[in-house]
Amino acid sequence: MTIYEAPTLFPAWQTTTGKFETIDDKFRAFHNANPWVADELEKLADVEYRHGDGRIGIKYLIEVLRWNYRRATTGQPFRIDNDFTSRYARLLVDRRPEFSDLFETRTLRRE
Repeated sequence: MTIYEAPTLFPAWQTTTGKFETIDDKFRAFHNANPWVADELEKLADVEYRHGDGRIGIKYLIEVLRWNYRRATTGQPFRIDNDFTSRYARLLVDRRPEFSDLFETRTLRRE
Protein backbone atom coordinates (compact mmCIF):
# COMPACT_ATOMS: atom_id res chain seq x y z
CA MET A 1 0.00 0.00 0.00
CA THR A 2 1.40 3.37 -0.92
CA ILE A 3 0.29 6.78 0.15
CA TYR A 4 -1.72 7.05 -3.07
CA GLU A 5 -3.72 3.85 -3.05
CA ALA A 6 -5.41 3.03 0.23
CA PRO A 7 -8.31 0.64 -0.24
CA THR A 8 -11.66 1.12 1.41
CA LEU A 9 -12.13 -0.65 4.72
CA PHE A 10 -15.54 -2.29 5.07
CA PRO A 11 -16.81 -3.12 8.56
CA ALA A 12 -17.88 -6.74 8.89
CA TRP A 13 -21.31 -5.72 10.14
CA GLN A 14 -22.06 -4.34 6.68
CA THR A 15 -21.38 -7.70 5.05
CA THR A 16 -23.73 -9.98 6.93
CA THR A 17 -27.31 -9.97 8.10
CA GLY A 18 -26.87 -12.33 11.06
CA LYS A 19 -25.27 -11.93 14.44
CA PHE A 20 -21.79 -13.24 15.05
CA GLU A 21 -21.54 -16.20 17.35
CA THR A 22 -17.76 -16.23 17.86
CA ILE A 23 -14.65 -14.17 17.26
CA ASP A 24 -13.84 -16.59 14.44
CA ASP A 25 -17.18 -15.79 12.77
CA LYS A 26 -16.56 -12.07 13.15
CA PHE A 27 -13.01 -12.42 11.83
CA ARG A 28 -14.11 -14.44 8.78
CA ALA A 29 -16.73 -11.82 7.91
CA PHE A 30 -14.19 -9.00 8.30
CA HIS A 31 -11.55 -10.86 6.29
CA ASN A 32 -14.00 -11.69 3.50
CA ALA A 33 -14.99 -8.02 3.30
CA ASN A 34 -11.36 -6.82 3.49
CA PRO A 35 -8.98 -9.39 2.00
CA TRP A 36 -6.46 -6.65 1.29
CA VAL A 37 -5.72 -6.36 5.03
CA ALA A 38 -4.14 -9.83 5.09
CA ASP A 39 -2.28 -9.07 1.86
CA GLU A 40 -0.78 -5.92 3.36
CA LEU A 41 0.10 -7.70 6.61
CA GLU A 42 1.80 -10.42 4.55
CA LYS A 43 3.91 -7.79 2.76
CA LEU A 44 4.92 -6.23 6.09
CA ALA A 45 5.71 -9.65 7.57
CA ASP A 46 7.82 -10.50 4.52
CA VAL A 47 9.94 -7.38 5.05
CA GLU A 48 10.49 -8.35 8.69
CA TYR A 49 11.20 -11.97 7.74
CA ARG A 50 13.83 -10.96 5.20
CA HIS A 51 15.36 -8.54 7.69
CA GLY A 52 16.02 -11.55 9.92
CA ASP A 53 15.65 -10.15 13.42
CA GLY A 54 13.63 -13.12 14.69
CA ARG A 55 10.24 -12.97 16.33
CA ILE A 56 7.93 -10.01 16.00
CA GLY A 57 4.39 -9.45 17.20
CA ILE A 58 1.45 -9.49 14.82
CA LYS A 59 0.09 -6.56 16.86
CA TYR A 60 3.16 -4.58 15.78
CA LEU A 61 2.35 -5.23 12.11
CA ILE A 62 -1.28 -4.26 12.60
CA GLU A 63 -0.18 -1.00 14.24
CA VAL A 64 2.16 -0.30 11.30
CA LEU A 65 -0.74 -0.96 8.93
CA ARG A 66 -2.98 1.36 10.95
CA TRP A 67 -0.33 4.08 10.76
CA ASN A 68 0.17 3.63 7.01
CA TYR A 69 -3.56 3.58 6.36
CA ARG A 70 -4.11 6.74 8.38
CA ARG A 71 -1.43 8.52 6.36
CA ALA A 72 -2.93 7.34 3.06
CA THR A 73 -6.58 8.28 3.67
CA THR A 74 -8.67 11.11 4.95
CA GLY A 75 -11.92 10.86 6.82
CA GLN A 76 -12.18 7.09 7.27
CA PRO A 77 -10.49 5.71 10.38
CA PHE A 78 -8.84 2.30 10.19
CA ARG A 79 -10.76 0.11 12.57
CA ILE A 80 -9.73 -3.45 13.13
CA ASP A 81 -10.73 -5.44 16.18
CA ASN A 82 -7.75 -6.35 18.37
CA ASP A 83 -9.37 -9.78 18.81
CA PHE A 84 -8.35 -10.49 15.21
CA THR A 85 -4.60 -10.30 15.82
CA SER A 86 -4.19 -13.98 16.66
CA ARG A 87 -6.32 -14.96 13.67
CA TYR A 88 -4.17 -12.87 11.34
CA ALA A 89 -0.98 -14.45 12.73
CA ARG A 90 -2.40 -17.91 12.01
CA LEU A 91 -3.61 -16.87 8.57
CA LEU A 92 -0.18 -15.54 7.65
CA VAL A 93 1.52 -18.73 8.84
CA ASP A 94 -0.98 -20.78 6.82
CA ARG A 95 -0.13 -18.72 3.74
CA ARG A 96 3.61 -18.65 4.38
CA PRO A 97 4.80 -21.47 6.67
CA GLU A 98 8.23 -19.83 6.95
CA PHE A 99 6.52 -17.10 9.01
CA SER A 100 6.01 -19.60 11.84
CA ASP A 101 9.35 -18.38 13.20
CA LEU A 102 8.06 -14.79 13.30
CA PHE A 103 4.94 -15.25 15.41
CA GLU A 104 4.33 -16.97 18.70
CA THR A 105 0.85 -18.43 18.84
CA ARG A 106 -0.96 -19.93 21.77
CA THR A 107 -3.92 -22.23 22.00
CA LEU A 108 -7.12 -20.34 21.25
CA ARG A 109 -9.77 -20.19 23.92
CA ARG A 110 -13.04 -21.37 22.51
CA GLU A 111 -15.94 -19.11 23.27
